[in-house]
Amino acid sequence: MKVIRVSRNTYEYFLLYTIAILVIILSGSVPVSLANGVALTRILSFTLIFISAIYIVRALINKRWVRSFVLSVLVLGMYWLINYIRYSESGFNLLIRFAWFITLFIMCKYVKFRGLDFEKCLYHIILILSMIAFAFFIIINFVDLSLPYTTVNNEGFIYYNYFGCFYVSPTYYVRFLGILIYRMQSIFWEPGVFAVILNFAIYYFVFIDKKKKKLQLFVLLFDLLFTASTTGICVGICLVAVYFYRSRIIKSLRLIISLPVVLIAFRIVYVVWTAKKAATSYHMGSYFLRANDIIVGLKLFASHFLIGVGYRNTKAFELAQGLGRGSSNGLITWFYTMGIVGVVLVMYPFIKNILLTKKIKDKIELGIFFLLFLILNMTEPIYSAPIMVYYVAREYTKSFY
Repeated sequence: MKVIRVSRNTYEYFLLYTIAILVIILSGSVPVSLANGVALTRILSFTLIFISAIYIVRALINKRWVRSFVLSVLVLGMYWLINYIRYSESGFNLLIRFAWFITLFIMCKYVKFRGLDFEKCLYHIILILSMIAFAFFIIINFVDLSLPYTTVNNEGFIYYNYFGCFYVSPTYYVRFLGILIYRMQSIFWEPGVFAVILNFAIYYFVFIDKKKKKLQLFVLLFDLLFTASTTGICVGICLVAVYFYRSRIIKSLRLIISLPVVLIAFRIVYVVWTAKKAATSYHMGSYFLRANDIIVGLKLFASHFLIGVGYRNTKAFELAQGLGRGSSNGLITWFYTMGIVGVVLVMYPFIKNILLTKKIKDKIELGIFFLLFLILNMTEPIYSAPIMVYYVAREYTKSFY
């Protein structure tokens, strides 16, 4: 009888792909975003922590990164205590996020030490979701083929669930060539969240992926376009402009065409953004609400500068805003809930890595990613999602390896 042996790397990547799947699902998928999805969210959260904690156990056994582990526990523990005194209602949620950070932080160290590639795992999962979304989107909107689906009711908000791997909502639609079609949202509760995820994948394709396959970029951009997320599309256009600027085809003509490429990209972004502004600047329109969220959030931040109003204390924002809705701006939410101490904890590793990197090319790439991180956090309240926690943990790994 032949014994099938599983290689060490196969096992390692099985763990990493499992973690990547959990990170994506917990970062805004419909099932975990439902009002009755609390139990599922906690199960998946604890599963993510449990699997990622394998790397902490390995680190402690091999006496590696013990100092990093202890220091992160102490710093975050102190901050958690301060926040608990400030706003105890969010104590459990913040504890979970800090547990995500610590386990993912040590995982990043282990992955770097072993020469593994967790970024590739994340990219592949997003790419698979993008391809599935692409296929369902074409079939449902253009082929007009009736596929079986179930209806998910989230306190009056309806989703159509196609086999658990693609969702649409009649609330989110856009007019394309005179036809009303559902906006692209994949498994996520809102098209804008999918746009955030897609832009991280596009960044990976442009700056990190060594084997660039143009079909993959086409699918990612197609999906991004039909999310109809204004900021997401603008960011995607800028990343694509960088891709063409860096491509081998035009490398020899870079100085000649760089200005036209920049001007064209800027013009497209300007047209898309101003069109959105013109269409939604009316009272209670999308642009009006987003601009108002920034103003109200910054006022709260100024009045609670040091430690903020407390993690997830959206009641303070709703009271100050007076419109009975939460903030649409994740970055500003982080500012007014966590104060300057929380802002420094998040931004410090990005800035440190940029400043300490010697090569200009690497500085530019790190700067672009930091800008991407900030802008995408401004588009959706996704600042506390595992994918954002992971990127912060990754930057700390670079700073304290």
